Amino acid sequence: MSKRKVEETVDENEAVTEEPDAKKLKATLTVASAGPVVDTTASHIDLTKSIAENLILPAHLTQEITEPKRHRSFEWETHFRNLADFLLNEVVLMVRNDKGDLSRFRLSEIEFYATTKHREHMHEDPFSHCHPLQATPGVWYFHQSLSKTNSDNYKGGSYKGCDFTFGFKNEKNAKYTSYGGILIRSVEELNANFARVAFVDGPSKTADAILEKAGVSSIHDLVSKKFPKASETGGVHLPVEKPQDIDTYPLYLTRHTFTNRQVVYASSRVGMSLKTSTLKDSRARFVVKPYRYFIHASSIKKGKNQMVVSLWHEKVAAVLGDADYSTLTKNQKDSIYAEIVTATGCTKKNAEKYVKQYDEGRENGVDVDKDGKLVMNDEMEKMFGKNLNTDELCKMHGLLYKFL
Repeated sequence: MSKRKVEETVDENEAVTEEPDAKKLKATLTVASAGPVVDTTASHIDLTKSIAENLILPAHLTQEITEPKRHRSFEWETHFRNLADFLLNEVVLMVRNDKGDLSRFRLSEIEFYATTKHREHMHEDPFSHCHPLQATPGVWYFHQSLSKTNSDNYKGGSYKGCDFTFGFKNEKNAKYTSYGGILIRSVEELNANFARVAFVDGPSKTADAILEKAGVSSIHDLVSKKFPKASETGGVHLPVEKPQDIDTYPLYLTRHTFTNRQVVYASSRVGMSLKTSTLKDSRARFVVKPYRYFIHASSIKKGKNQMVVSLWHEKVAAVLGDADYSTLTKNQKDSIYAEIVTATGCTKKNAEKYVKQYDEGRENGVDVDKDGKLVMNDEMEKMFGKNLNTDELCKMHGLLYKFL
């Protein structure tokens, strides 16, 4: 499995603009790439359960199922979308320092990474870390080098990152162990009344904000000096929810229903690369998966081009249905652009530039053969073995539009 980088170059053409009003965007809560109204009672989201319980994958995903009647369908993307709506609208991140001062953050941008070899629900994301901690649901995972995992091997600089996990360890057969991590990319700092104080953009800056509010200078100090030992938390290392009898717990998620419920949007994840030419089929399928979910889109600087082409793809599909892409009218295009500009804060000029590259790629869209494997054409082959610039990334989304 490859290591994932959590930063990318900002498109200098983009400017951060004022937040759009969610009520003006949609009368009902939707996930942008999903289309239908989000049903938080579906896909194993239970608002009566704890946060950690909602993060546990269904047992049937991690067990070898031998009885056909027990086979159950599972839509990963639907599950991620529902979890994202729950996490971005129903959960707050709390940080406590030694003085007992509490800092509050609303999750604003998250990304999902999951791998399981279960034969009925195969989901081998080549961009997942698959760290042993990610096989335990509902714990903190601070990014480490996988070649040497220990308590003093945390990544620093722009490679810092903080996940909370949703994997599941299969004790009977390790082959069916699932690994899952939700990367916190951006957060909104809140005051005691849950009003915005500041916006923290990017995973490494989010990690820095957590360290600052906790009163420590490194991830190592946070883990080794501030968190209690596993023996004090029921044998669980770094649980995401505060143990009831430990008032000094430094970092935890807790329930809070925000009155200013936000529209949740989706796009492909930031910083995914095809520079490594191994596992081409798998990398190509997952590099454009809409596993990045966000609110406050106009405050987020990175991956703006991905927001645009992902939303363009979804909105066009909603407008055209089964009709041919070439039948899209100017009025329809203008309407979609207007919605994208309002949602993302991207200028129409840049949105049109991104979509132009997407369209160029779409003309040579990658297909699959009779065995379900991708047929890599010359244009797609050019995307491997290098870091992609903004235009190439948009074109790649067009080449892979059937897998968005």
